[in-house]
Amino acid sequence: MNLKAELRAEHSKAQTMRIVGWIGGSSKRFGELAAIVTGEEPLLAQRGAWAVSHCAESNPTVVRDSLLDLLEHLRRPDLHDAIKRNVMKAVSIGELDEDSAGLAADIAFELLGSPDEAVATKVYSMSVLQQVCEMEPELVQELKMHIEQQLPLTKKPAFHSRARHVLRALDELGAESLG
Repeated sequence: MNLKAELRAEHSKAQTMRIVGWIGGSSKRFGELAAIVTGEEPLLAQRGAWAVSHCAESNPTVVRDSLLDLLEHLRRPDLHDAIKRNVMKAVSIGELDEDSAGLAADIAFELLGSPDEAVATKVYSMSVLQQVCEMEPELVQELKMHIEQQLPLTKKPAFHSRARHVLRALDELGAESLG
């Protein structure tokens, strides 16, 4: 499959799922998709990002080899919301390792704290940070503080719902680390 041609041809759920099916469990094929998402063609990157999140949903391990590249790409200031949202969704689904946890935490804290960021991106960032806190419990208080600062500033129900869920999980995590 020529991924660039397929992404140019059509932007639909059906097309995205065809791409996800073609990638399957192949880290090599997923790497091709990740190269497009981190590449210099904004429209293809945006369309490809949707497939990234669906690949993570169907096979979370397929993202592992490309995770650092995708995370580093999120540092670019000119990214479309769809890229940030879908990459953070993929990161929130997969398992972080020691190599990716620090970078994921830095980026997620930055996205969560940004007043200009879309709510969905902030929601996935909270989930990523919850996962990081399970590995690094010393970050629990910092994440709680960030979430509590954002609550009065964000009116969207999705944000409040995820915040409640993450804060409960952090309270449980904090209780476990004390006892």
